[in-house]
Amino acid sequence: MFSNDFKKYLKWICIFFLIILFLPVLLTKFPFCISDFSNTGPIGDTIGGIMGPFVAIAAAILTFLAFWVQFKANQQQRNDIARERFENNLFELLHFHQEITNELFLKCNVYDNRYENNSKPVEEKGRDVFQLLYEDAIVKVKSGSIKSGGIKNIILTSKDNWKIEYLNCPIGFLDHYFRLLYRILKYIDDSRKKIPEMTLSKRYEYASIVRATLSQYELVLLFYNCLSSNGREKFKPLIEKYAIFNNLRVELLATDSDKELYASKFKDNYAFSQDENGDMDNEYKKGAFVFNKNED
Repeated sequence: MFSNDFKKYLKWICIFFLIILFLPVLLTKFPFCISDFSNTGPIGDTIGGIMGPFVAIAAAILTFLAFWVQFKANQQQRNDIARERFENNLFELLHFHQEITNELFLKCNVYDNRYENNSKPVEEKGRDVFQLLYEDAIVKVKSGSIKSGGIKNIILTSKDNWKIEYLNCPIGFLDHYFRLLYRILKYIDDSRKKIPEMTLSKRYEYASIVRATLSQYELVLLFYNCLSSNGREKFKPLIEKYAIFNNLRVELLATDSDKELYASKFKDNYAFSQDENGDMDNEYKKGAFVFNKNED
């Protein structure tokens, strides 16, 4: 209930009052008597004159402590109200994001040699859209060519140019989904400005709730989206700060080089410092996969 500092002050206040309590004995009883009161008037007046200032000081201290305790209580109440308001807004944002996800709809063709032109029409809604777009959809890329196998195949076959091709495939209909997800993480990141007790570890706990709402294929598409020019500047640092890919299934990544690189970053022998001096524009830091508690 009380802070350690308050308990320490309380101990000294108790000692101070004990001294005052025994002061009459110390001043009047032999061998503790330190002065002759026979010529100085009534003992009570003398002791009252001596103790008066000390009592006044003690009363002032107690008054200050009472105001200080009330101030801290009011401050904690304000923090509690701010945190409650933050949580209400956060879960409302998560509710909006869930609604956006449930309303997603994708109609496209997928490769199937049993049909005319080796393709068949497919429709998906909600979270299933992400797997269809990533693994199966036939899409048209910037060069004008048609590619089957979804975004995964674009990344496999386009090599260093995949980001250009990626931005010109049907990923655009997910823009509002990614924008709101970014705003949710940014809202968590900015909470420290209004709630002083919102440490990095506390914010990570809230970010983990957001991460728990994402399916594996949502994480994979988010992985490549934040490496593109769409998300590299603002979104990617938040991903790396709050270990949003902590539950990412590395085997779903498109290339073997990605699988090997990021599987190694999950391991304990890969230090966070190994990424500090490298070119991270086209690569995620270890913090995207494992939360760095040392930064708190």
